[in-house]
Amino acid sequence: MPSIPISISGSGMVEGSKKRLFVPRLNNKYEQRLYEEIAKSSGIHYWRVNQFDPATQGGHLDAVSQAFEQAMKSAGLYRKVNRKMSSRIGIIYFNMHGPTSFMNKEFQVKEMFQSDVFPAFLLNNHNITGYSVRLRDERNGLFQALELARTLIQAQELDIVLVGGVFQSYSYLYLTEMLAASAWQSDCQLESDKTASTYTLCESAGFLVVEASATTEKRQEKRQLDIHELGSYRPSKSNQSIKSLDLSFPSLNGKTIQQCYLGLSGLDGITDLERSSLNTQFPDASLINTNQQWGDLVNLNGIKVLHEHRQQNSRHSSLLHSIDRTGNAWNLIFTNHHKNRM
Repeated sequence: MPSIPISISGSGMVEGSKKRLFVPRLNNKYEQRLYEEIAKSSGIHYWRVNQFDPATQGGHLDAVSQAFEQAMKSAGLYRKVNRKMSSRIGIIYFNMHGPTSFMNKEFQVKEMFQSDVFPAFLLNNHNITGYSVRLRDERNGLFQALELARTLIQAQELDIVLVGGVFQSYSYLYLTEMLAASAWQSDCQLESDKTASTYTLCESAGFLVVEASATTEKRQEKRQLDIHELGSYRPSKSNQSIKSLDLSFPSLNGKTIQQCYLGLSGLDGITDLERSSLNTQFPDASLINTNQQWGDLVNLNGIKVLHEHRQQNSRHSSLLHSIDRTGNAWNLIFTNHHKNRM
């Protein structure tokens, strides 16, 4: 397979702007039991949610549409995909949770259309007919999608791949997730931060446009991110405690890491371990950011970091890192593109 430099040439992001504070419904006995168990083990008693604002942002489908359109425009592709290009552009779509139709019958069709199936009219509007896939992996879907996009481009199956999805807030699903996280931390002998009584969630939708670096340079002069390294690793012993993991970050080939984004799973024990390792290995980094304000939000948190970097002019490389409960970790090293660099 040929070695083809890959870049992120466009991005789009829509974050929920309507805030509300809630506790789980008291008339649902199972939900209430989950809430009480989580409150006891983690100290979380309140849930703050930034929802999509129906008046300005619409619902989940509208947010996906807006983020998708933003990405196409910033990549210079808006209304420019002709019939010849059509089959050379694909999409890899994910969301953090599967459909919730099992909770409420009236959502059966709505949820299947909005979260489980990518809206076909967006692809039709932009003449996109290439490879299309839906990922269900919750924690590292972004990294897997980028890896798949790179593989498809280097194999010359596609020229451009849009990567992204939507994150939806449902208290029931979050309670189940938080209970599992609490049990996992207990098994790994990690201490929970019980001083934080409120857990913050944010609905969001985001997309990245991934393509060969040479292609985007010819098409437009806008800011892009060059991907230097993208890879994964896992510990040699799958049953070892997370505290004893040897976090072997990737080879940097002489690059200076200016900013590190880690601990995107938002789990205290992991982020403390990662922060210590990063401080040791990258002492020149000007920023080590755990991005915990979004809670357990890996995929869209990563897209947000990359989206914001496209607006910057830093010449230094940055590291995006995530590790899941099993010890599997993903690393992405990237930098802003400069035409005059050597």
